[in-house]
This record gives sequence, C-alpha cells and structure tokens, in this order.
Amino acid sequence: MLCRKILLLIFISAALHGKDYTLEDLVELTKLYPENAEVDDITFNHPDFSTFLENQRGGMYKRLLRFLGFKSKDFPIEDLAPLMKEVTEAQEKFGRSGEFILATELALNDRIVIFGMIQGAFHSLVRDLLELKRQGIIDSSLKVISAHDRIIFNGTVVARSPFILQTLFVVLLLMKNNPNNVFYIKSDFEQQEIWFSNGFMRELDILFRPFLKDVSTAFKKFVTTLPVSFYGNYSETPQKLLKITALQSYKNDQTDTLENQTGDFFYRLKPDEVSVWLLDKKEKSEKIVHTSVIIDGSDPVVTTRSIEPLDFLEPLGAASVWRIFSAASTFFYKLYQFTDDSFMTIICGKILNSSIVELYGRNRFAQEPFRLKESLEINLGTPLAVTAENLNFSEKQIFVGSSLDLSKSNLIMGDRVRTGILLGIKQANGSPELKGMEIKDVILDDRYTPFRARHNVEMLQRDFGIDTLLLPIGTPTLLAVRDLIVSGSILAAFPVTGSMFWRHPEAKGAVNYRPSYDIEVEKLIDYLTKEYSFKIFAFFYQEDEYGIDCMKKAREVLKAKGIEKWIELPYTRNTTDFTKQRDLLKNEQVEALGCFSTSQPTQEFLRQVGVENLATVKVFALAFAVDDTFEAFVKKELGLKCLFSRAVPNPKLSKLGIVQEYRHLMDELKKPYDVYSLESYICTTLLCEMIKKSPNNVTHLTLLAQLEALNNYDLKGLTFTFDPSDRQISKRIWFDFQDGADWLQIL
Repeated sequence: MLCRKILLLIFISAALHGKDYTLEDLVELTKLYPENAEVDDITFNHPDFSTFLENQRGGMYKRLLRFLGFKSKDFPIEDLAPLMKEVTEAQEKFGRSGEFILATELALNDRIVIFGMIQGAFHSLVRDLLELKRQGIIDSSLKVISAHDRIIFNGTVVARSPFILQTLFVVLLLMKNNPNNVFYIKSDFEQQEIWFSNGFMRELDILFRPFLKDVSTAFKKFVTTLPVSFYGNYSETPQKLLKITALQSYKNDQTDTLENQTGDFFYRLKPDEVSVWLLDKKEKSEKIVHTSVIIDGSDPVVTTRSIEPLDFLEPLGAASVWRIFSAASTFFYKLYQFTDDSFMTIICGKILNSSIVELYGRNRFAQEPFRLKESLEINLGTPLAVTAENLNFSEKQIFVGSSLDLSKSNLIMGDRVRTGILLGIKQANGSPELKGMEIKDVILDDRYTPFRARHNVEMLQRDFGIDTLLLPIGTPTLLAVRDLIVSGSILAAFPVTGSMFWRHPEAKGAVNYRPSYDIEVEKLIDYLTKEYSFKIFAFFYQEDEYGIDCMKKAREVLKAKGIEKWIELPYTRNTTDFTKQRDLLKNEQVEALGCFSTSQPTQEFLRQVGVENLATVKVFALAFAVDDTFEAFVKKELGLKCLFSRAVPNPKLSKLGIVQEYRHLMDELKKPYDVYSLESYICTTLLCEMIKKSPNNVTHLTLLAQLEALNNYDLKGLTFTFDPSDRQISKRIWFDFQDGADWLQIL
C-alpha cells in the first residue's frame, strides 16, 4: 500500500509539468488532497486553514519526492505564473484590459454554463467538469466542443479554501484553451484585492513561498483582464440585455446607467464574436437599452442560515434576478450546510423571454450522480422543460410599472407591496386567459423622494411605454406626477395613500382602493371620544401633504366635538432625531396620541419618548403608518395595546377567499403575512382580472374604463363598486385592537 502511494505521487509529479493538461490529470490531482479540510477560524471573509496547510507541507511522501529530486509540491506550482501570464497576454491581445465589459449576440439553442462563487472548491469544480464532459460540452483536453457554448465563472474563484491555487489553475487552463468561450467575471474579491490578505496569499506563503512573488504579481496583472460584466442580447431585440455580473455596484443600478453610456455598442454585436467596451469611454446611447435578466454572482447575506444552489430573487427594476452557488466546499458546508456540486445552464430561446434556466447538481455527500434538478422559465422562474416548442415561443409582454420606496423611511412598506405585486402577477400569468402572453411589472425605487418618483414615471413611459402605475406609495411622491394623473396621461391604479387630492372627480387618472385619510381620521377620533371619553389628544404627523391633510381633518373633527385644545408634533420626512417632539409631549398630560406618519419615524419617535411616558397613553395610527415591524415594536418593546385602522381584512384570520389564497401563496414563499402585501395582492389581482378581459388590447385607457365600470364586482369575497365622486372602488375600514382577535369592520 505504501509503495503504491509513493508510485502514485512520483507518477503525478512527473506527469504534471511542462505538458498539456487533461481532465484526467486534474482528477488524479484531486486524489492527493482530502476534500474535507479542517478550518481553524471560520470568519466569513477570512476562514483560516493554516493548520491544514502546514500538515500538507511536510509529509513523508513529499520528503521522499524531494529526496528523489522531484520538484512537485503536490501540484505544478512552477507552471502557475507562466500559465497566468500566457492567459493575461492573450486577453490583452483581444483588448480585454482595464475596466471593461464583454458582450455577444445570442441565438436560438446557444448554451451558457454559469458557475457561481467557486471559492476554491477544487474537488467540486473537477466533478462539475466531468459532468460537462458527459454532456458533450467539453472534451478531455479541456476544450469547449461547440462554438455556441460558453462557460462563465461569475466571480469569487480565489477565496475561502485551502485549494485556491489549484482551483485557479483549472480555470486558467480552461481560459487558455477557450479564449472566446470561457470567461471569468471580476468580483469584489478581485476588484478590491480582498484575495491579497486572504487565503490566496496564505496558501502561497505556507506551501509555495519561493513562488509567492511571481504568482501574486502575475495574478494582480491577470485581474486587470477580467470583465466586470458579460452581456448577451438578440438581433431582433438588442435593447433587452442578459447581464452576468458579480459586482454589487454593477448589479444594483436599476436605471442601467453604465449600459446607456455605451453608444450603439449593444446594437452592433455579432453572433460567435465577443465584443469589448472600455468603461472609461463614456458615450451617451441614443437608443435606450435595459437589463431584462441578471445573473448575480455576489455573496449571500452573512446572516443567512442556509442557501439553495439556485435562487430566483426579487426583481431589480425591469430585470428578473437569478443567483447560482457552486461552492461545495468545507467553508460553505460549515456556514450554510451547503452540500451541492452545482451549476446553471441557460438554453437560449428564439427570444430572451423564451430562454430556459436549468440547474444541474448532486449532493457530494450522498455520492449521487449529477441530475437535472430544475428547468425554469428565465423571466418568471416557473417550471418549463426544454423543448423546441418552448424555446421557439415568442410571448407578448404586457407591462405595468411601479415606483416604490425600497431604501428609505418606507422601505418595509415598499418591500411588502412589491411582494404582493409579484404574487398577484405570478398567479395571473398561469391563467388560460393569458395564453401566449405575460404580465410583467417594472418596479423602480423612488426612495420616498418626489423628484425620483417623477424621474421613475418618466423613465417607465420613455423606455418601456408604460402608462399604468400600480400601487405607487405615498402622497408627496404621487403629487410629483399630479399633472400626468389629472390629465389622464397615466393611470395611477390603487395608490397607497389616503390623500383627498386623488379623491376628487378631476383626478381622472386615479382609481383608489383604500379609504381616504379623512374617513380614517374621523372614524378613529369618533371611536376614541365615544368609547373612552378622551378629550386630550396629541398628533405626531409628517409635515407634508400626507400629514398636513390628516391634521386638518383632525382639527375639524375635534372642533365639531367641542374640543378646542390639542398638541401638534410635526416632523419633516426622513427625520431621525425627535428630541423636540419628545420634550413637548412629555410636558403634557395626553390621553391619546395619533400617528399621521410612516412606520420607521413613528417607531423611532416612540422609542425616544420611552415606554414610561406612554404607559397611560392610547396610541392610535392610520393604516399607512403601520407595518408588521412597527406592530411588533409597540407590542413587544413597549407592551402597548394600540388602535390601528386597517385597509384590508385580517391577513391571518380572515376567511375571505382572496385572503385564504394569499395565505397559501405566502406559505409557499415561507414569508409571514402582513397587511401591505395583502393589500397589494388584492389590488394586483384585480388589475390582472381587468387585463385578462381583453389581453390583446391593454392600455392604461382600457384598464381605466374597466375599473370605472366596476359595479358590485366580486373578487373572491370582496366586492368593488366605482364611485365617480371620490374615484374609490372600496370604502372599507377595519379596526385592529391588538388583542389577537379578528378585526372589526367599521365600514
């Protein structure tokens, strides 16, 4: 047995130098390393495998090889820097150097194999390559067989492993043999030189110190030849882009700023040719392009308990977003219980929307063979098999748009509304009335800022031809496009605001679901004065159109009840310091505190006031101010039983058919129920029902006409009738007493 191992080491040492490497050579190399390496410290960006590496440095077999005169240190380190230089020079000859993107024109049946975050998973990568060979994508000499197939490593190859150099060696061999078919996308690890102080340098220092300078210098140069993104589009629809990137800064640009500073670059791509655009050459694009699909190679959230090989994420602007993980390494197993050798394949359809995503994988601990685990439509993430009929399918897309706060004071509400929209559209897209068509919502972040909301709506109109704005959030942001709504140039379908401005006949482009703030304010104050005989009120309100209108109604109601004194606590939007309001409230003996505000500022204000000052105060709030995090805060941290107005039935307890359907879909997503996603699910479902009535003739005007014609329309238990006097289809209000019981319907 001992002699056999010695002979194996001698054979590999002799074989792995100065030659053309084969897949079989790499398989033999994996046999020299135990895959389940022990880790000294599992810090997220810097797992430490020093003890394992130290043990690899000094065994009897290695000492014997050195005694026999062989240079091998288990793998041909002498060839790594020269190989890197060769690949770097080849990339530079193609003009691939500096900050740049790559792009190509796609065609029916083209195939793109994508690895996400290999992270030094050397053994796993070699097993993946064996599967690619079995599928006829590569051969034993590590060459891609068809010019129509491409392999992309979407960032973070050199990280979090004791086998970083070996993994890099494999990727370099593939790039050397396939300069126009294999690509390595730059991630933050390479861009920010995180690798330099990470496992890459540790492995060199412990095992291959004489080569440290040459290899690290060569790698720094090699990184400059890595693209920041890889794109594909089609000749018939050059404006729709498939984007593969591992850099967060390039993924998160919802307005495609980078892509629209490339002149006509995306309009002159050619099949079987990879074109380069240098990013410092900024040239305004006269023809607009937008990203339709993103393959994201960035890190998972550190707090995530487990991850799946393939995730269909929340959309970003107009783009569907996918993430693939391929790191079946010790680190990923210990941190996330991740066990799969995995990669994704995009089989290109006649158009981008008819392309299909496939997930191939195997559980490395179960010793199972690779299998096709999922086959999914690229735009919606719904199951779809690869067939000639599916790939040639050219469906029509029906666009609606949304401008939501996804990053500022209303970000929780925005996220919940987005969830309900996506649920409603996903449910509708499977219906027989839409055969051959697909509803798609382009969701943009306005940061609860009026000028951004205006910009978003103008972009939706200009770039996508969208004149239907679904569930826009907030009074000030919606007022930024009041001229378009009043003129009927756009349909504002079910704004998440109770502002009276949109409840007048002249606001002819608005159709409202939720009751007005005037109704909510009147019913809340009326209840508190009658049931509790309260006479001393304070009001925390946002000093803009939303809060000021509510405050005006509160003054009117109080005066009508003979109450002449109350405390007003205004604040400006996106404020975080409420010292002034807190001190003013503390100096008064208040019985009831009304919140005409938004969730995050209200929560922070109450925290600064303190539970001891709120123990005898009845806090009440409009539906717009309350989300599930605020509700949990007042219940768990403050221990208060508040009174909340609600625009929807109880998402947890209601027996209405539409609510039961909502709960079933949320259970599938493993997401908790909340009022905002329920409201947006109801509204989106209703809008989709209107679309399904005449899917071949969908405009904002036809939808507006259908909504204005509603008369006792039943939507799975909720009925809607359009009232032209206030442009509302519903005036229901529920009171939530925070007592665990079902909510009381007031109207």
